[in-house]
Amino acid sequence: MQALQDYTRHAARQVKGLLDRNNLPTDLQLHRYMKELTKAISGLTAGAPEGLRREVARPFEGLWDFHANAALPAVQLRVEHLVHVLGRLEALLLAGSEVMSEVAVREINQDVRHLISKTPLKQPAQRPAAR
Repeated sequence: MQALQDYTRHAARQVKGLLDRNNLPTDLQLHRYMKELTKAISGLTAGAPEGLRREVARPFEGLWDFHANAALPAVQLRVEHLVHVLGRLEALLLAGSEVMSEVAVREINQDVRHLISKTPLKQPAQRPAAR
């Protein structure tokens, strides 16, 4: 876990430093960085519990195919996407709370949202029209 936290801290600091110097990556550099970030995080979480692996992959949803480590065809990857991913990873892994407790809370929250989405809403009983 410490290696994952250290890597996340290093990656966020590196990207922030580059952006502070207005050193924006080319499209190719951005894709390479996202690919390396995904590869490193996948490797660091390979033996981790499923819940942690799922939560670490979640910030990439809709922006990058984490499991295939590939760009999504319908998404034009931007620096803002990388910053978003790193920010969410920092919030999960570096927030100061026990990471696995946070993962457990997020898992429960996700399960509840999933169950609610599958629950049909009951229609209120119609009252007879007043005459």
